[in-house]
Amino acid sequence: MVVDFIAGWTGGAAGLVVGHPFDTVKVRLQMDGPVKTYRGLLDCTMKIIRHEGAFALYKGILSPLLGVAFLNSIAFGSYISTLRTLERGVDRHDHRLSNVFVAGCASGFIQSFLSSPIELAKVLLQMQTQPVGKIGTRPQLVAAQEFSGPMDVYRRLIQQKGVRGVYVGLVACLARDVPGFAIYFSSYHFLCNALTPVGERTETLSTPRLLLSGGLAGMASWTLFYPFDVIKSRLQAQEKGPIRTYNGIIDCVRTSVKNEGWRSLWKGLVPQQVRAFPSNAAVFYVYTLTYRLLEKMSL
Repeated sequence: MVVDFIAGWTGGAAGLVVGHPFDTVKVRLQMDGPVKTYRGLLDCTMKIIRHEGAFALYKGILSPLLGVAFLNSIAFGSYISTLRTLERGVDRHDHRLSNVFVAGCASGFIQSFLSSPIELAKVLLQMQTQPVGKIGTRPQLVAAQEFSGPMDVYRRLIQQKGVRGVYVGLVACLARDVPGFAIYFSSYHFLCNALTPVGERTETLSTPRLLLSGGLAGMASWTLFYPFDVIKSRLQAQEKGPIRTYNGIIDCVRTSVKNEGWRSLWKGLVPQQVRAFPSNAAVFYVYTLTYRLLEKMSL
C-alpha cells in the first residue's frame, strides 16, 4: 500500500511538471468568450509569453504541485486497493478488464473531492491578468481580483461562502473523473497487454511501449468527457469576481451553447490533448519505475 502511494506521488509530480504549461493554455482558451482574444494554441501561447513572460505558463502550479502529486497518489492508491479487493486470491498481474474499469470509477470518485478544490485555486490563479478583449489592436488585461497564492484563494472563498465555496465545480468534476478514470486505467491496462510480446509479462514492457500506453490512455480518458472539464473551469473561473455568468451546470451549458455554439464545449481540447500524451506518459513511466525500485528495496 505504501509503495502504491509513493509511486503515485512521484508519477503525479512528473506529469505535472511536463504538462502544466499546456494546462494554462487550455484554461485560457476555455475562458475565451465570443470576443476572441486568441486564434488558437500557438497564438495563445505566444501572447501569454509576450505579455506576461514565459513563467506565466506555470501560473497556478504551486497548488497542484503540492496537491496534485498527493492527489495522484490517492488516485493510484485507491485504484490498486479497490482492484485488490475485487480480485482477492488472483495473480496481481492478471487483472480482468471489467474489474479495472470498476476500480477506475472508484478512484475517480474518491480523488474528485480533493481535485475539485485544488483545480479551483489553479484555475483562478491561471486566469489572473487574463486578456479578455482588445483596445484597438492591443489586448486589454484585467487584474480585478489578484490572489497571492492558493491559500489566499481559499481564505477569500471561505470568508465569502464558507467551506462550500472551495467546492465550486465538484459535480462537474465528478461527472468528468468517475468515467474518465475508468477509461484511463482500462485503456492503459488494455494497451499494455496488447503491446506485451507473447509469453512475457506486462511488468517487463519496454520503455517506448510503456510511454506509448500511458500517453494514449491519457488522451483517451480526456476525449470522451472533455466538455465537463470546460463546464467545471467556467464555473470555477467566475469566482474571481462579483459578477456571475452561470447559475449551475445546466445554465452553463445552455448559456455557452447559446452564445458560442456547441463547439464552445470543446474549447481547449487541442492543448489538452497535446498535454495529455507527454504528461500521462511521464505519470505511468515514473510510477512504474518508482514502484519497481521500491519493490526491490522491499519498502
